[in-house]
Amino acid sequence: AAAQKKAQDDAARAAAQKKAQDDAARAETQRKAQEEAARAEAQRKAQEEAARAEAQRKAQEDAARVAAANAAAQKKAQEEAARAEAQRKAQDEAARADAQRKAQEDAARVAAANAAAQKKAQEEAARAEAQRKAQEEAARAEAQRQAQVEPSRTVVAQADTRSSPPREATDARPTPSSGGAEVSNRRKTVTLVGFAPDKSRVFVRTSEPVRYTVSQADDRTVVLELENTSFQRSNDRRPLDTRYFGGPVVQIAPRPASGKTVRVAVTLRDKVEYQARQDGNEVSLQFAP
Repeated sequence: AAAQKKAQDDAARAAAQKKAQDDAARAETQRKAQEEAARAEAQRKAQEEAARAEAQRKAQEDAARVAAANAAAQKKAQEEAARAEAQRKAQDEAARADAQRKAQEDAARVAAANAAAQKKAQEEAARAEAQRKAQEEAARAEAQRQAQVEPSRTVVAQADTRSSPPREATDARPTPSSGGAEVSNRRKTVTLVGFAPDKSRVFVRTSEPVRYTVSQADDRTVVLELENTSFQRSNDRRPLDTRYFGGPVVQIAPRPASGKTVRVAVTLRDKVEYQARQDGNEVSLQFAP
């Protein structure tokens, strides 16, 4: 019985020991499992944190790249706008400068043209005045010479319809009119100085028949002088520019002369024949076409 009891005690001790060992093993296994689970959880949390940090970093990098790209694009747009504005201003300035240059050139051309025209007009006026004075002086000298040398050649124009024969424009001596009617000593007035372009005819109408002479200042100037005659209207003293009619008569210049005489100078394009006559109150010069 003692041996049996001892065996039972030994078995009990062995069972208790085995149980203790099993409990210890289970506890160790549980502890290790808990530690492993804790490590796994910690690792999972660490990985999640790392993933979150990486995602945040990438998001920040992406945001930084987007911001940098936006800033670069904005800067580029501003630079492009600045360049475009500078180019526009440069073009506007160039256009203004070109317009100002052209305006100055146009003004200079206009001023030069005006100056040239004024100079030409002054020169033409001076030449015309010099020619007029020379013609008047030549006519006066010729008239004085003729009066001294051939007083009998001073001719009284008659108030009839007969005409003088055609004359070639060759000499400067007064050309007599024909007829026999008396001319009064009353002062006559010019009522009209005219031109018939279809007939190349210059005519002067007076208040009554007049004494007249015809002479030549040069090859292209025939002078009609009406004695004891004056102008009643200033318009009758204006020169007539007849060059545009294309005939032989270029200009008709009526003006008062010395000794109560009206002088009508007819400038010709070329030397041509002419015929002088008086019909009533009208003295005319008919030029060959």
